[in-house]
Amino acid sequence: MKKGLKSALAGICLICLVLPSTSWPCSSFAFLNREHLIFGTNYDNDFWPGLLFINPRGLKKSSWEPGTTGTLAEWTSRYGSVTIACAGYQLPWAGMNEAGLVFSTMALGKTQVPAPDERPAMAGTFWLQYALDTCGTVGELLATLDRIRVTDTEDH
Repeated sequence: MKKGLKSALAGICLICLVLPSTSWPCSSFAFLNREHLIFGTNYDNDFWPGLLFINPRGLKKSSWEPGTTGTLAEWTSRYGSVTIACAGYQLPWAGMNEAGLVFSTMALGKTQVPAPDERPAMAGTFWLQYALDTCGTVGELLATLDRIRVTDTEDH
């Protein structure tokens, strides 16, 4: 790379670092690098604390909110996972389980959740932990929506 081009790119990067930022956009990406999937995300928010949790397989768990029939979801974690949380244990912002299922949330204020019905309810982040506990694929994760109603979320 020519020296002038390197200097220009370095100058642009420096300007971008010192300019004030007024928005907090989140970003996530995934792409294939040969046979490996590369995933990345950022957490741009004015609430900064983060906690790293190791969640073992084999734990018995239940949801907090019943469906309209009064039933709670109950399960035993099939997969162990590693998660990052801002709100606390079992309420992840991002994570990966030992089957390779990975997620990261991003906020969308216009997100609408389903109306109450017979399915047990879970706040969005709690449902994500449920998904990491019980799902090895995206297809399995999507199938959980037949059994669990996601509530209280702006995540997508």
